[in-house]
Amino acid sequence: MISTNPMKCKGGKLIGRKMIKVMTSGVFDTLHLGHINILTRAKQQGDYLIVGIQDDESAKKSKGKYPTLNFQEREKQLKALPFVDEIVKYSNVDQRELWSKIKPNIVVQGDDYVHSGNRTKALVYLKKQNIRLMLFPRTEGISSTEIKQRIIHNDRKDVEHINNLKILPIEKLKIYEDFDDEKVSKLKEKIVKEKIFFNPITIGIHEDLQIVVDGNNRLQAMKELGFKFIPCLCIPYKDIFLTNNVHFKKNNQITRLSEFSIPDGERIEFKKYTHTDIINAVKNNIKIPNGETWHKPPYYIVNLPISINDINENFDLQSFIKSLMNKNNIRFYPNSVYSCNEWNSDD
Repeated sequence: MISTNPMKCKGGKLIGRKMIKVMTSGVFDTLHLGHINILTRAKQQGDYLIVGIQDDESAKKSKGKYPTLNFQEREKQLKALPFVDEIVKYSNVDQRELWSKIKPNIVVQGDDYVHSGNRTKALVYLKKQNIRLMLFPRTEGISSTEIKQRIIHNDRKDVEHINNLKILPIEKLKIYEDFDDEKVSKLKEKIVKEKIFFNPITIGIHEDLQIVVDGNNRLQAMKELGFKFIPCLCIPYKDIFLTNNVHFKKNNQITRLSEFSIPDGERIEFKKYTHTDIINAVKNNIKIPNGETWHKPPYYIVNLPISINDINENFDLQSFIKSLMNKNNIRFYPNSVYSCNEWNSDD
């Protein structure tokens, strides 16, 4: 079923060129910053933004439960946004019928679109109809589900998260994928030049294993420079989301979906590994080719500048972090990122 409820076009009729219609769609339950980000970016791509809202019954069928807000409530929220020009209601998750009716020039989705189901027919249709598909990175750490959890727990656990920063011996860290020689070489030059190690690597903790899930090239650079210790963010491995990566090859250049690239070129999709697969690879010293997996931790800590002269087993990292907190230098962003060098409190 498709029903439309057009709103007045705020820009009016364009003169001299064809109006560019942009369309995006979703449940839009409990409107939040992530929704606003993708909607505003979608509007920036054209003149007229059409938003499809999934109805209550089909949302329940897709997600296993009804949205917190019913369709009428979700529709009223989106209608109130000045950059939304039209609302359409849909029930079929296969959007080809809807696109055929709306005839958009551009379709906007989140970067997990290609992972959330079999999109082959949809992609073929878009290409055949010369409709441009644009994938934008979702705002990490913010979702309707996450908001509900915030309300339930009312606790962001900032101190606990920050305290998960550790200085660990490099020799005890386990890797499961190869590193990139070219990137390692550039990182070594940067570290030597700046005399700073900026971002901790992310470690998944499983029993007595310390698995490097992000920062393998940084680890190798520090190792080749002769360091014995490295700053790490330690998170229980079971709490780190794992999915398969997708690469796109064009003109001998490779881009990765994990780098939020727009799908362009030959699509190379890798098998999906489980946490058990990675753990077994580490235990058996088996290397998976670089870039085939995509780990997404529940939060990130970035912009943490530590002098390389201080990186040793005696460095008091917690006191260093506390001093940054006392100076109000650590800022939390809604996408679950802690930035530790956001501003100088003396300014």
